[in-house]
Amino acid sequence: DEDLLRTLIIGTLLVIGSILIIPAFILIGYFVQTIHNASKGEIPPRFENYLQLFIDGLKPVAVFLVYMIVLGTIMLITVMAGAINETLGTVFFLVLSVPAYFGLIYIYLAILHHLGQNKDVMDAFRIKEILKTAFNFRYLKAFILVVILIPLLFGVLQFALAITVIGIILIPATLLYEFIVYSKIIGAI
Repeated sequence: DEDLLRTLIIGTLLVIGSILIIPAFILIGYFVQTIHNASKGEIPPRFENYLQLFIDGLKPVAVFLVYMIVLGTIMLITVMAGAINETLGTVFFLVLSVPAYFGLIYIYLAILHHLGQNKDVMDAFRIKEILKTAFNFRYLKAFILVVILIPLLFGVLQFALAITVIGIILIPATLLYEFIVYSKIIGAI
């Protein structure tokens, strides 16, 4: 298919160029658009309207920064509690910091799912809906696939490709394809 080949070529060039920062935001925007399309049952988009892809790429980064500020504040409170009393610091660490850290890791795919559905940043902060999405069996399966199984499989594939000279050239294309697979799974949650 001509669209698939075009998408792979452009995406591969963006993966290679992502060290220049701006192409990375375009790729992230493509990721958001692919989640959006997957949530609507549509095929992955074409690389078009690069300005919109760039803007869409800024959204998850901004959302991530806000959540990291909240997590950082929780960690700071834990450190201050530890400075007051070691036992209090330990309690804060176990009751506040550890659940917040691992909780954020667990719900981040749900955050991306809600952000991608309508490409609205505010949807990424609808905590009640995010938690409802995150605490069901379908989400748990998607989380295991996206965080453990698929990275393992693609890692083996990319390692096998890296052994050959020609394979090294294909690694950026496999990264793009991996990106699309993640997007489709997250969009379908």
